Amino acid sequence: MSASFRVFVFEDDIPTLELLTLVIQRQGYEVQGFTSRFSCPAYTSDRCECPQHKPCANAIIVNTRFPESKNLDLLIEQDKRGCKLSRENKAVMSASFSTERESQVREMGFKTIKKPFRLHKIIAWIQECEARWQQQNNADSAPHL
Repeated sequence: MSASFRVFVFEDDIPTLELLTLVIQRQGYEVQGFTSRFSCPAYTSDRCECPQHKPCANAIIVNTRFPESKNLDLLIEQDKRGCKLSRENKAVMSASFSTERESQVREMGFKTIKKPFRLHKIIAWIQECEARWQQQNNADSAPHL
């Protein structure tokens, strides 16, 4: 686990946000919690404002309530505006997934997390994200022939 690996959590329920933040931090990750999707510059700007070629986070978890899916819209807007984080390192969490809606979210390339969630499964997913990130960093730093 890497302290430079950043996880953003968008969750409007404060106790859930605090729990996720604490548990993820205890695993050695840097965590930023947000209660609103408007905290992401990609939602209020017409382009991604992350520095250079790196994303501002290495993994993102957003809570959403269906059928209203404002936080899912955040992830879609991030892509449209040039977010540098791949969809496989973004997760949509919900207590109201229908089978059809969960399939749609997965087909879009996002991880799904059902509430009530299992903390060990969220940590395992973050570890998978970190492995992908490390693999990408190794590929980016390899000499090009």
